[in-house]
Amino acid sequence: MSITVNVLSSILENNGAKDNFIVQVLETKPMPNEQMKAALSDSVCFLSATIASQALRQVDGIIPLYCLIKVNKYVVSGGSKKMIIVLQLEIVDTKVKEIIGNPGHISNLEKSEANNVPLQKTLNSNSVKNKPIDEPLPVPVKPAASRDIQPQSLFPSAQLTRPNPNSSIISKMNDNQRVMPVSALNNYSTNWSVIGRIVTKSTIKTYPGKKSVPGQLFSITLRGQDGSEIRGTFFNESAEKWYNELLINEVYHVSGGKINPKNSMYNKLAHDYEIIFDDQSIFEHIEDNGNISKFSFNFIKLSAIDSYPKDSTIDVIGIVCSQGPVSLQNTKKGTTIPKKVIEICDDTGYKIEITFWGDAAENISLTNGCAIAISETRVTEYRGKSLSVSIGSRIEIDPPLPHTAQLKAWWQSQGGSVTNLQTLSNSIDANTPILPLSAINEQNLGYSANGDYIVAYVTLTDLVSTKKFVYPACPNPDCKQKGLSLNADGSYFCQRCNSTTHEPKFKFNFTIKISDFSGTTIANVVAQDAIGEFIFGMKVDELTQQTANLSESDIRSFINPFLFKNIKLKLRAKTDSFNGENKVKLTVISIQNIDYSEFLNHYLSLVA
Repeated sequence: MSITVNVLSSILENNGAKDNFIVQVLETKPMPNEQMKAALSDSVCFLSATIASQALRQVDGIIPLYCLIKVNKYVVSGGSKKMIIVLQLEIVDTKVKEIIGNPGHISNLEKSEANNVPLQKTLNSNSVKNKPIDEPLPVPVKPAASRDIQPQSLFPSAQLTRPNPNSSIISKMNDNQRVMPVSALNNYSTNWSVIGRIVTKSTIKTYPGKKSVPGQLFSITLRGQDGSEIRGTFFNESAEKWYNELLINEVYHVSGGKINPKNSMYNKLAHDYEIIFDDQSIFEHIEDNGNISKFSFNFIKLSAIDSYPKDSTIDVIGIVCSQGPVSLQNTKKGTTIPKKVIEICDDTGYKIEITFWGDAAENISLTNGCAIAISETRVTEYRGKSLSVSIGSRIEIDPPLPHTAQLKAWWQSQGGSVTNLQTLSNSIDANTPILPLSAINEQNLGYSANGDYIVAYVTLTDLVSTKKFVYPACPNPDCKQKGLSLNADGSYFCQRCNSTTHEPKFKFNFTIKISDFSGTTIANVVAQDAIGEFIFGMKVDELTQQTANLSESDIRSFINPFLFKNIKLKLRAKTDSFNGENKVKLTVISIQNIDYSEFLNHYLSLVA
């Protein structure tokens, strides 16, 4: 391998330099954000360059002095100081122990042209002699008339200002702006622009702002023609300006915004950087010529998910085989967020739960048997393996992909229903024992400090309540006092807050009677929206309205359609003291329909 002579001057002289050239590293200096500054030489000239973090990772962060490197991809930074940013490299020779050739600083190229001085004479007068590795390098000096001394380094204080429209990864759009591939964007890119398709757009989120004023943000994912994707985020005024203007799947010419190293905790894209768009950002809607794909998934078969660790992000596609209702999930902040859980399966014979949150949970419309593809789903280990749809996930229903046709053909070959699927998820914790109801008394369950948990296959035989299945709670998220007092005018009084409200927060509160082959017992449902909605098939406010004016006899008629369902429950048994008497009390923790293949396999295992 030999140095590509004069390649650096070719890059800055617009001579159409290609990638895959070889240069020598004369000096290195660590930089923040896992980057490195380097002086690169082609044996005739040397110039300052930045080794990007993704390039450093390719060589484990080590670049020996005087080694030869092969630059496979680069970009020329804009602005007043031009430099090469190396995006991909490989080390090709580490045996070199001295400087090759007699290189001079490439800035002398422009000076010699301006003063009609022969280039070689200029370089020789200010060149770096061949020195062994243990001797210091001389410092290039400007002409005496400038009376300025260069810093004690090979890194220049000024660079050529001519652009490079012929670089293999930069093309010139106009006199002032260059169109770059998305993969080349980095925090040294200036006066940049890209052409990309918006493949995801989140909903607007709020966050605690300065001086108690809440802020708002939303994010997009831009995909370039090279297939690379980068996350972009809008805050406050920019979020208001662009949220309704930018459309998913449309193509835009984008410029303006600050490029930062990504926060890997929230951004799982492969790109090392992300864009913060501001009031200087420009989005120009352009014609879609089909050069940027609408779909870019890296699907993982469901049978392989079990090998992925918690918090991994993966793309999946499957057939929707079941789905639950939209429910409200309590958050740590005392608020609620909509939640919807579905199950998908694929032709490996596995199924898994996927949870949607927020607007995605409320707005998604699915039918059993449709195909769904989701990008950037997060692997969780709550109740076995399951998936959670993230803010950056892309959701496609029946996408026009070969995977879709393959899965639908498999589904139809199974008659539109598969009963022998292996489940990766378990809505009821797999570590909880499956027991008959009689085991609660036989095993003296409920007397441990934190109670005991069991799973039971039961039939719902009755619903019992003297308060029409709900109770009014204080709407104040910092209070949530139960059992508000009803005033004569129809309002409610909260003793803890010492306030009156006409719109209390209603919560489910009722008792169910359940039976199995071993006996019958009762269990309580308290403030569990998901469980109440599963049993009644409606939200708590709708149930409150429908039962508000019903008599006790009407209530009996009202609940009959909800009885005699076969269900799988997770129950907590815990002693409760009342009037000095200890009694085991059952509380419903979770509920789901019975998977009969799972049910049969369990009881067959007991007699095998």
